[in-house]
Amino acid sequence: MSCQTSIPGIHPSLDLHLTVPYPLDKQFKRSIKSGGKDIVRPRAPGLWAHAWHLDVRLYTMVMLDPDVPDEETSSFTTYLHWMKPNIPVSALTMPRGLITSSLLNSHTRYVPPHPQKGTPYHRYTVLLLPQPAKSEYSMNTEARFLKEMEKHRVESEILHKRVDEMKTKISESASSTEKSQPTSLLTQSNTTGLPLDLSKPTSWPLSLLKKYTTSQWLDIPVVPDSHRRGFNLRSFVREWGFGTRGEPATENRDLGGTGFGGGTSGQTLAGLRAQINRGKGLGTAHKDMVVVGGGAHMFREVWDETVSGVFEASLNGEEEKYALPKKEDRYEGLRGVRKYV
Repeated sequence: MSCQTSIPGIHPSLDLHLTVPYPLDKQFKRSIKSGGKDIVRPRAPGLWAHAWHLDVRLYTMVMLDPDVPDEETSSFTTYLHWMKPNIPVSALTMPRGLITSSLLNSHTRYVPPHPQKGTPYHRYTVLLLPQPAKSEYSMNTEARFLKEMEKHRVESEILHKRVDEMKTKISESASSTEKSQPTSLLTQSNTTGLPLDLSKPTSWPLSLLKKYTTSQWLDIPVVPDSHRRGFNLRSFVREWGFGTRGEPATENRDLGGTGFGGGTSGQTLAGLRAQINRGKGLGTAHKDMVVVGGGAHMFREVWDETVSGVFEASLNGEEEKYALPKKEDRYEGLRGVRKYV
């Protein structure tokens, strides 16, 4: 998919859907008080990311509006509504693929859609971008991951067994020296020795999440409100290695495997696309930026009465309004003049 020139090409490898509270007319729109009056604004949605890989990979969520009017250029620019990096996703996540709004809102805060009055519909685009891999993704990636998980489970059980034995000895002895012995062991059991639930990777401690996920952890800074307008997604994708940069057709290759998240696969983009699309193929290569993998979801909205509340409550500014320039009336000077004399 591509929205004007703001969003790179996306060849998804997972299904992405938005979830909102039901019923929409009562729960999706939340009323708050501001200046003695009620302001109604939409609530942050959740995401369903249906992946097919068993290992836990990290993704970055971006919500963008590419249809914001730009008066200076008489064209359109972008607006960043939401961002959250380092989201763990796996086919084993339960409930299947659910990513809550509380997790998504822990980085660059959510600003509700606010299509300006007088503009056509806006195409709000939500992307789940695959982060670079720690090493090249291959057919053995999932097997290695599950082996590491089993190894951690065994080590965790052994560690907790040792802790229980030490606690028993302490309870049977009043010696202060013996009381201090298991301190480091208890600390280890409370950090690296915690059991990991594959169905809930979002509950993993940060240290273990960085250690066992097959993707690189990215320390992406929070985007300030002043930099939301005009957010360059293509530069962002290139800077953090989410996708591949367009090259001439003769050298249109996966640069370091970053399309799948890293490594040095050396496959052509056409080959990667065919792999993602089950061998269907996607035609000729082009010189555009392409993100291979991840997910994409788009919805459209037009102006309604809630937009005023968004500008007042979330943007702390006056609502933007636009109108088409008045057409010149070529017959204005002839009105009232008799046609025939």
